[in-house]
Amino acid sequence: MRNVLITGANRGLGLALAEHFASLDDTRVFATTREASTASDLHDTSKRCGDRIEVIAVDVASATSIAALATMLEARDVTLDVLVNNAGTASWTSFGEIDEATSAEIMRVNALGPVLVTQALARRVRDGGKIVNITSTLGSIERATSSWGLVYSMSKAALNMFSKILSIELRDRHIAVLALHPGWVRTRMGGDEAPLEIAQSVAGMAKVIDGLDLENSGRYLTYEGEPLPW
Repeated sequence: MRNVLITGANRGLGLALAEHFASLDDTRVFATTREASTASDLHDTSKRCGDRIEVIAVDVASATSIAALATMLEARDVTLDVLVNNAGTASWTSFGEIDEATSAEIMRVNALGPVLVTQALARRVRDGGKIVNITSTLGSIERATSSWGLVYSMSKAALNMFSKILSIELRDRHIAVLALHPGWVRTRMGGDEAPLEIAQSVAGMAKVIDGLDLENSGRYLTYEGEPLPW
């Protein structure tokens, strides 16, 4: 049985990715959400998938919560084939409007969260497995044109750096790492003006993840498999 763990799977892209992986043969999904009691869409999806999605409450901004997840997986001797760091939050404020508390939360969830989750679960990822960090084209320093969404952009640039470093750190274990941009998708975070439907983004990301190996580990790609400038 192949095991996939996805953080932030209660809605949007995370939920759609969980449903995609659960539809595959011999694949079990561990889907995390900060508040399991309110994740009704995720629970409904789990039931539709014949309970091949296991819902787990995890706050990626809490070291204690992450440690509890690691302990649970270890106690059950679960080995992960794919880890998807998807949980994220955003604010679209620009320079001159930055709020300290909101900004600190964005950095904790988007940048530090994936580091702490991966660090805690690295021993549970099998040799030859895959780690995918869901990033954004707004994390590209070369493409920066304004301060709109400044702290969100900073958090994704930091996540990109982590992805690159992690690919080096885990290469000896043949674990492939990818920074993956899902496109501008019509979700609660992406907004109604986004050009992409969730299904289109997920189909593309799934194909890129399926093709991920050690040869293209450490890259920064779009959901269509196109390289992005750092």
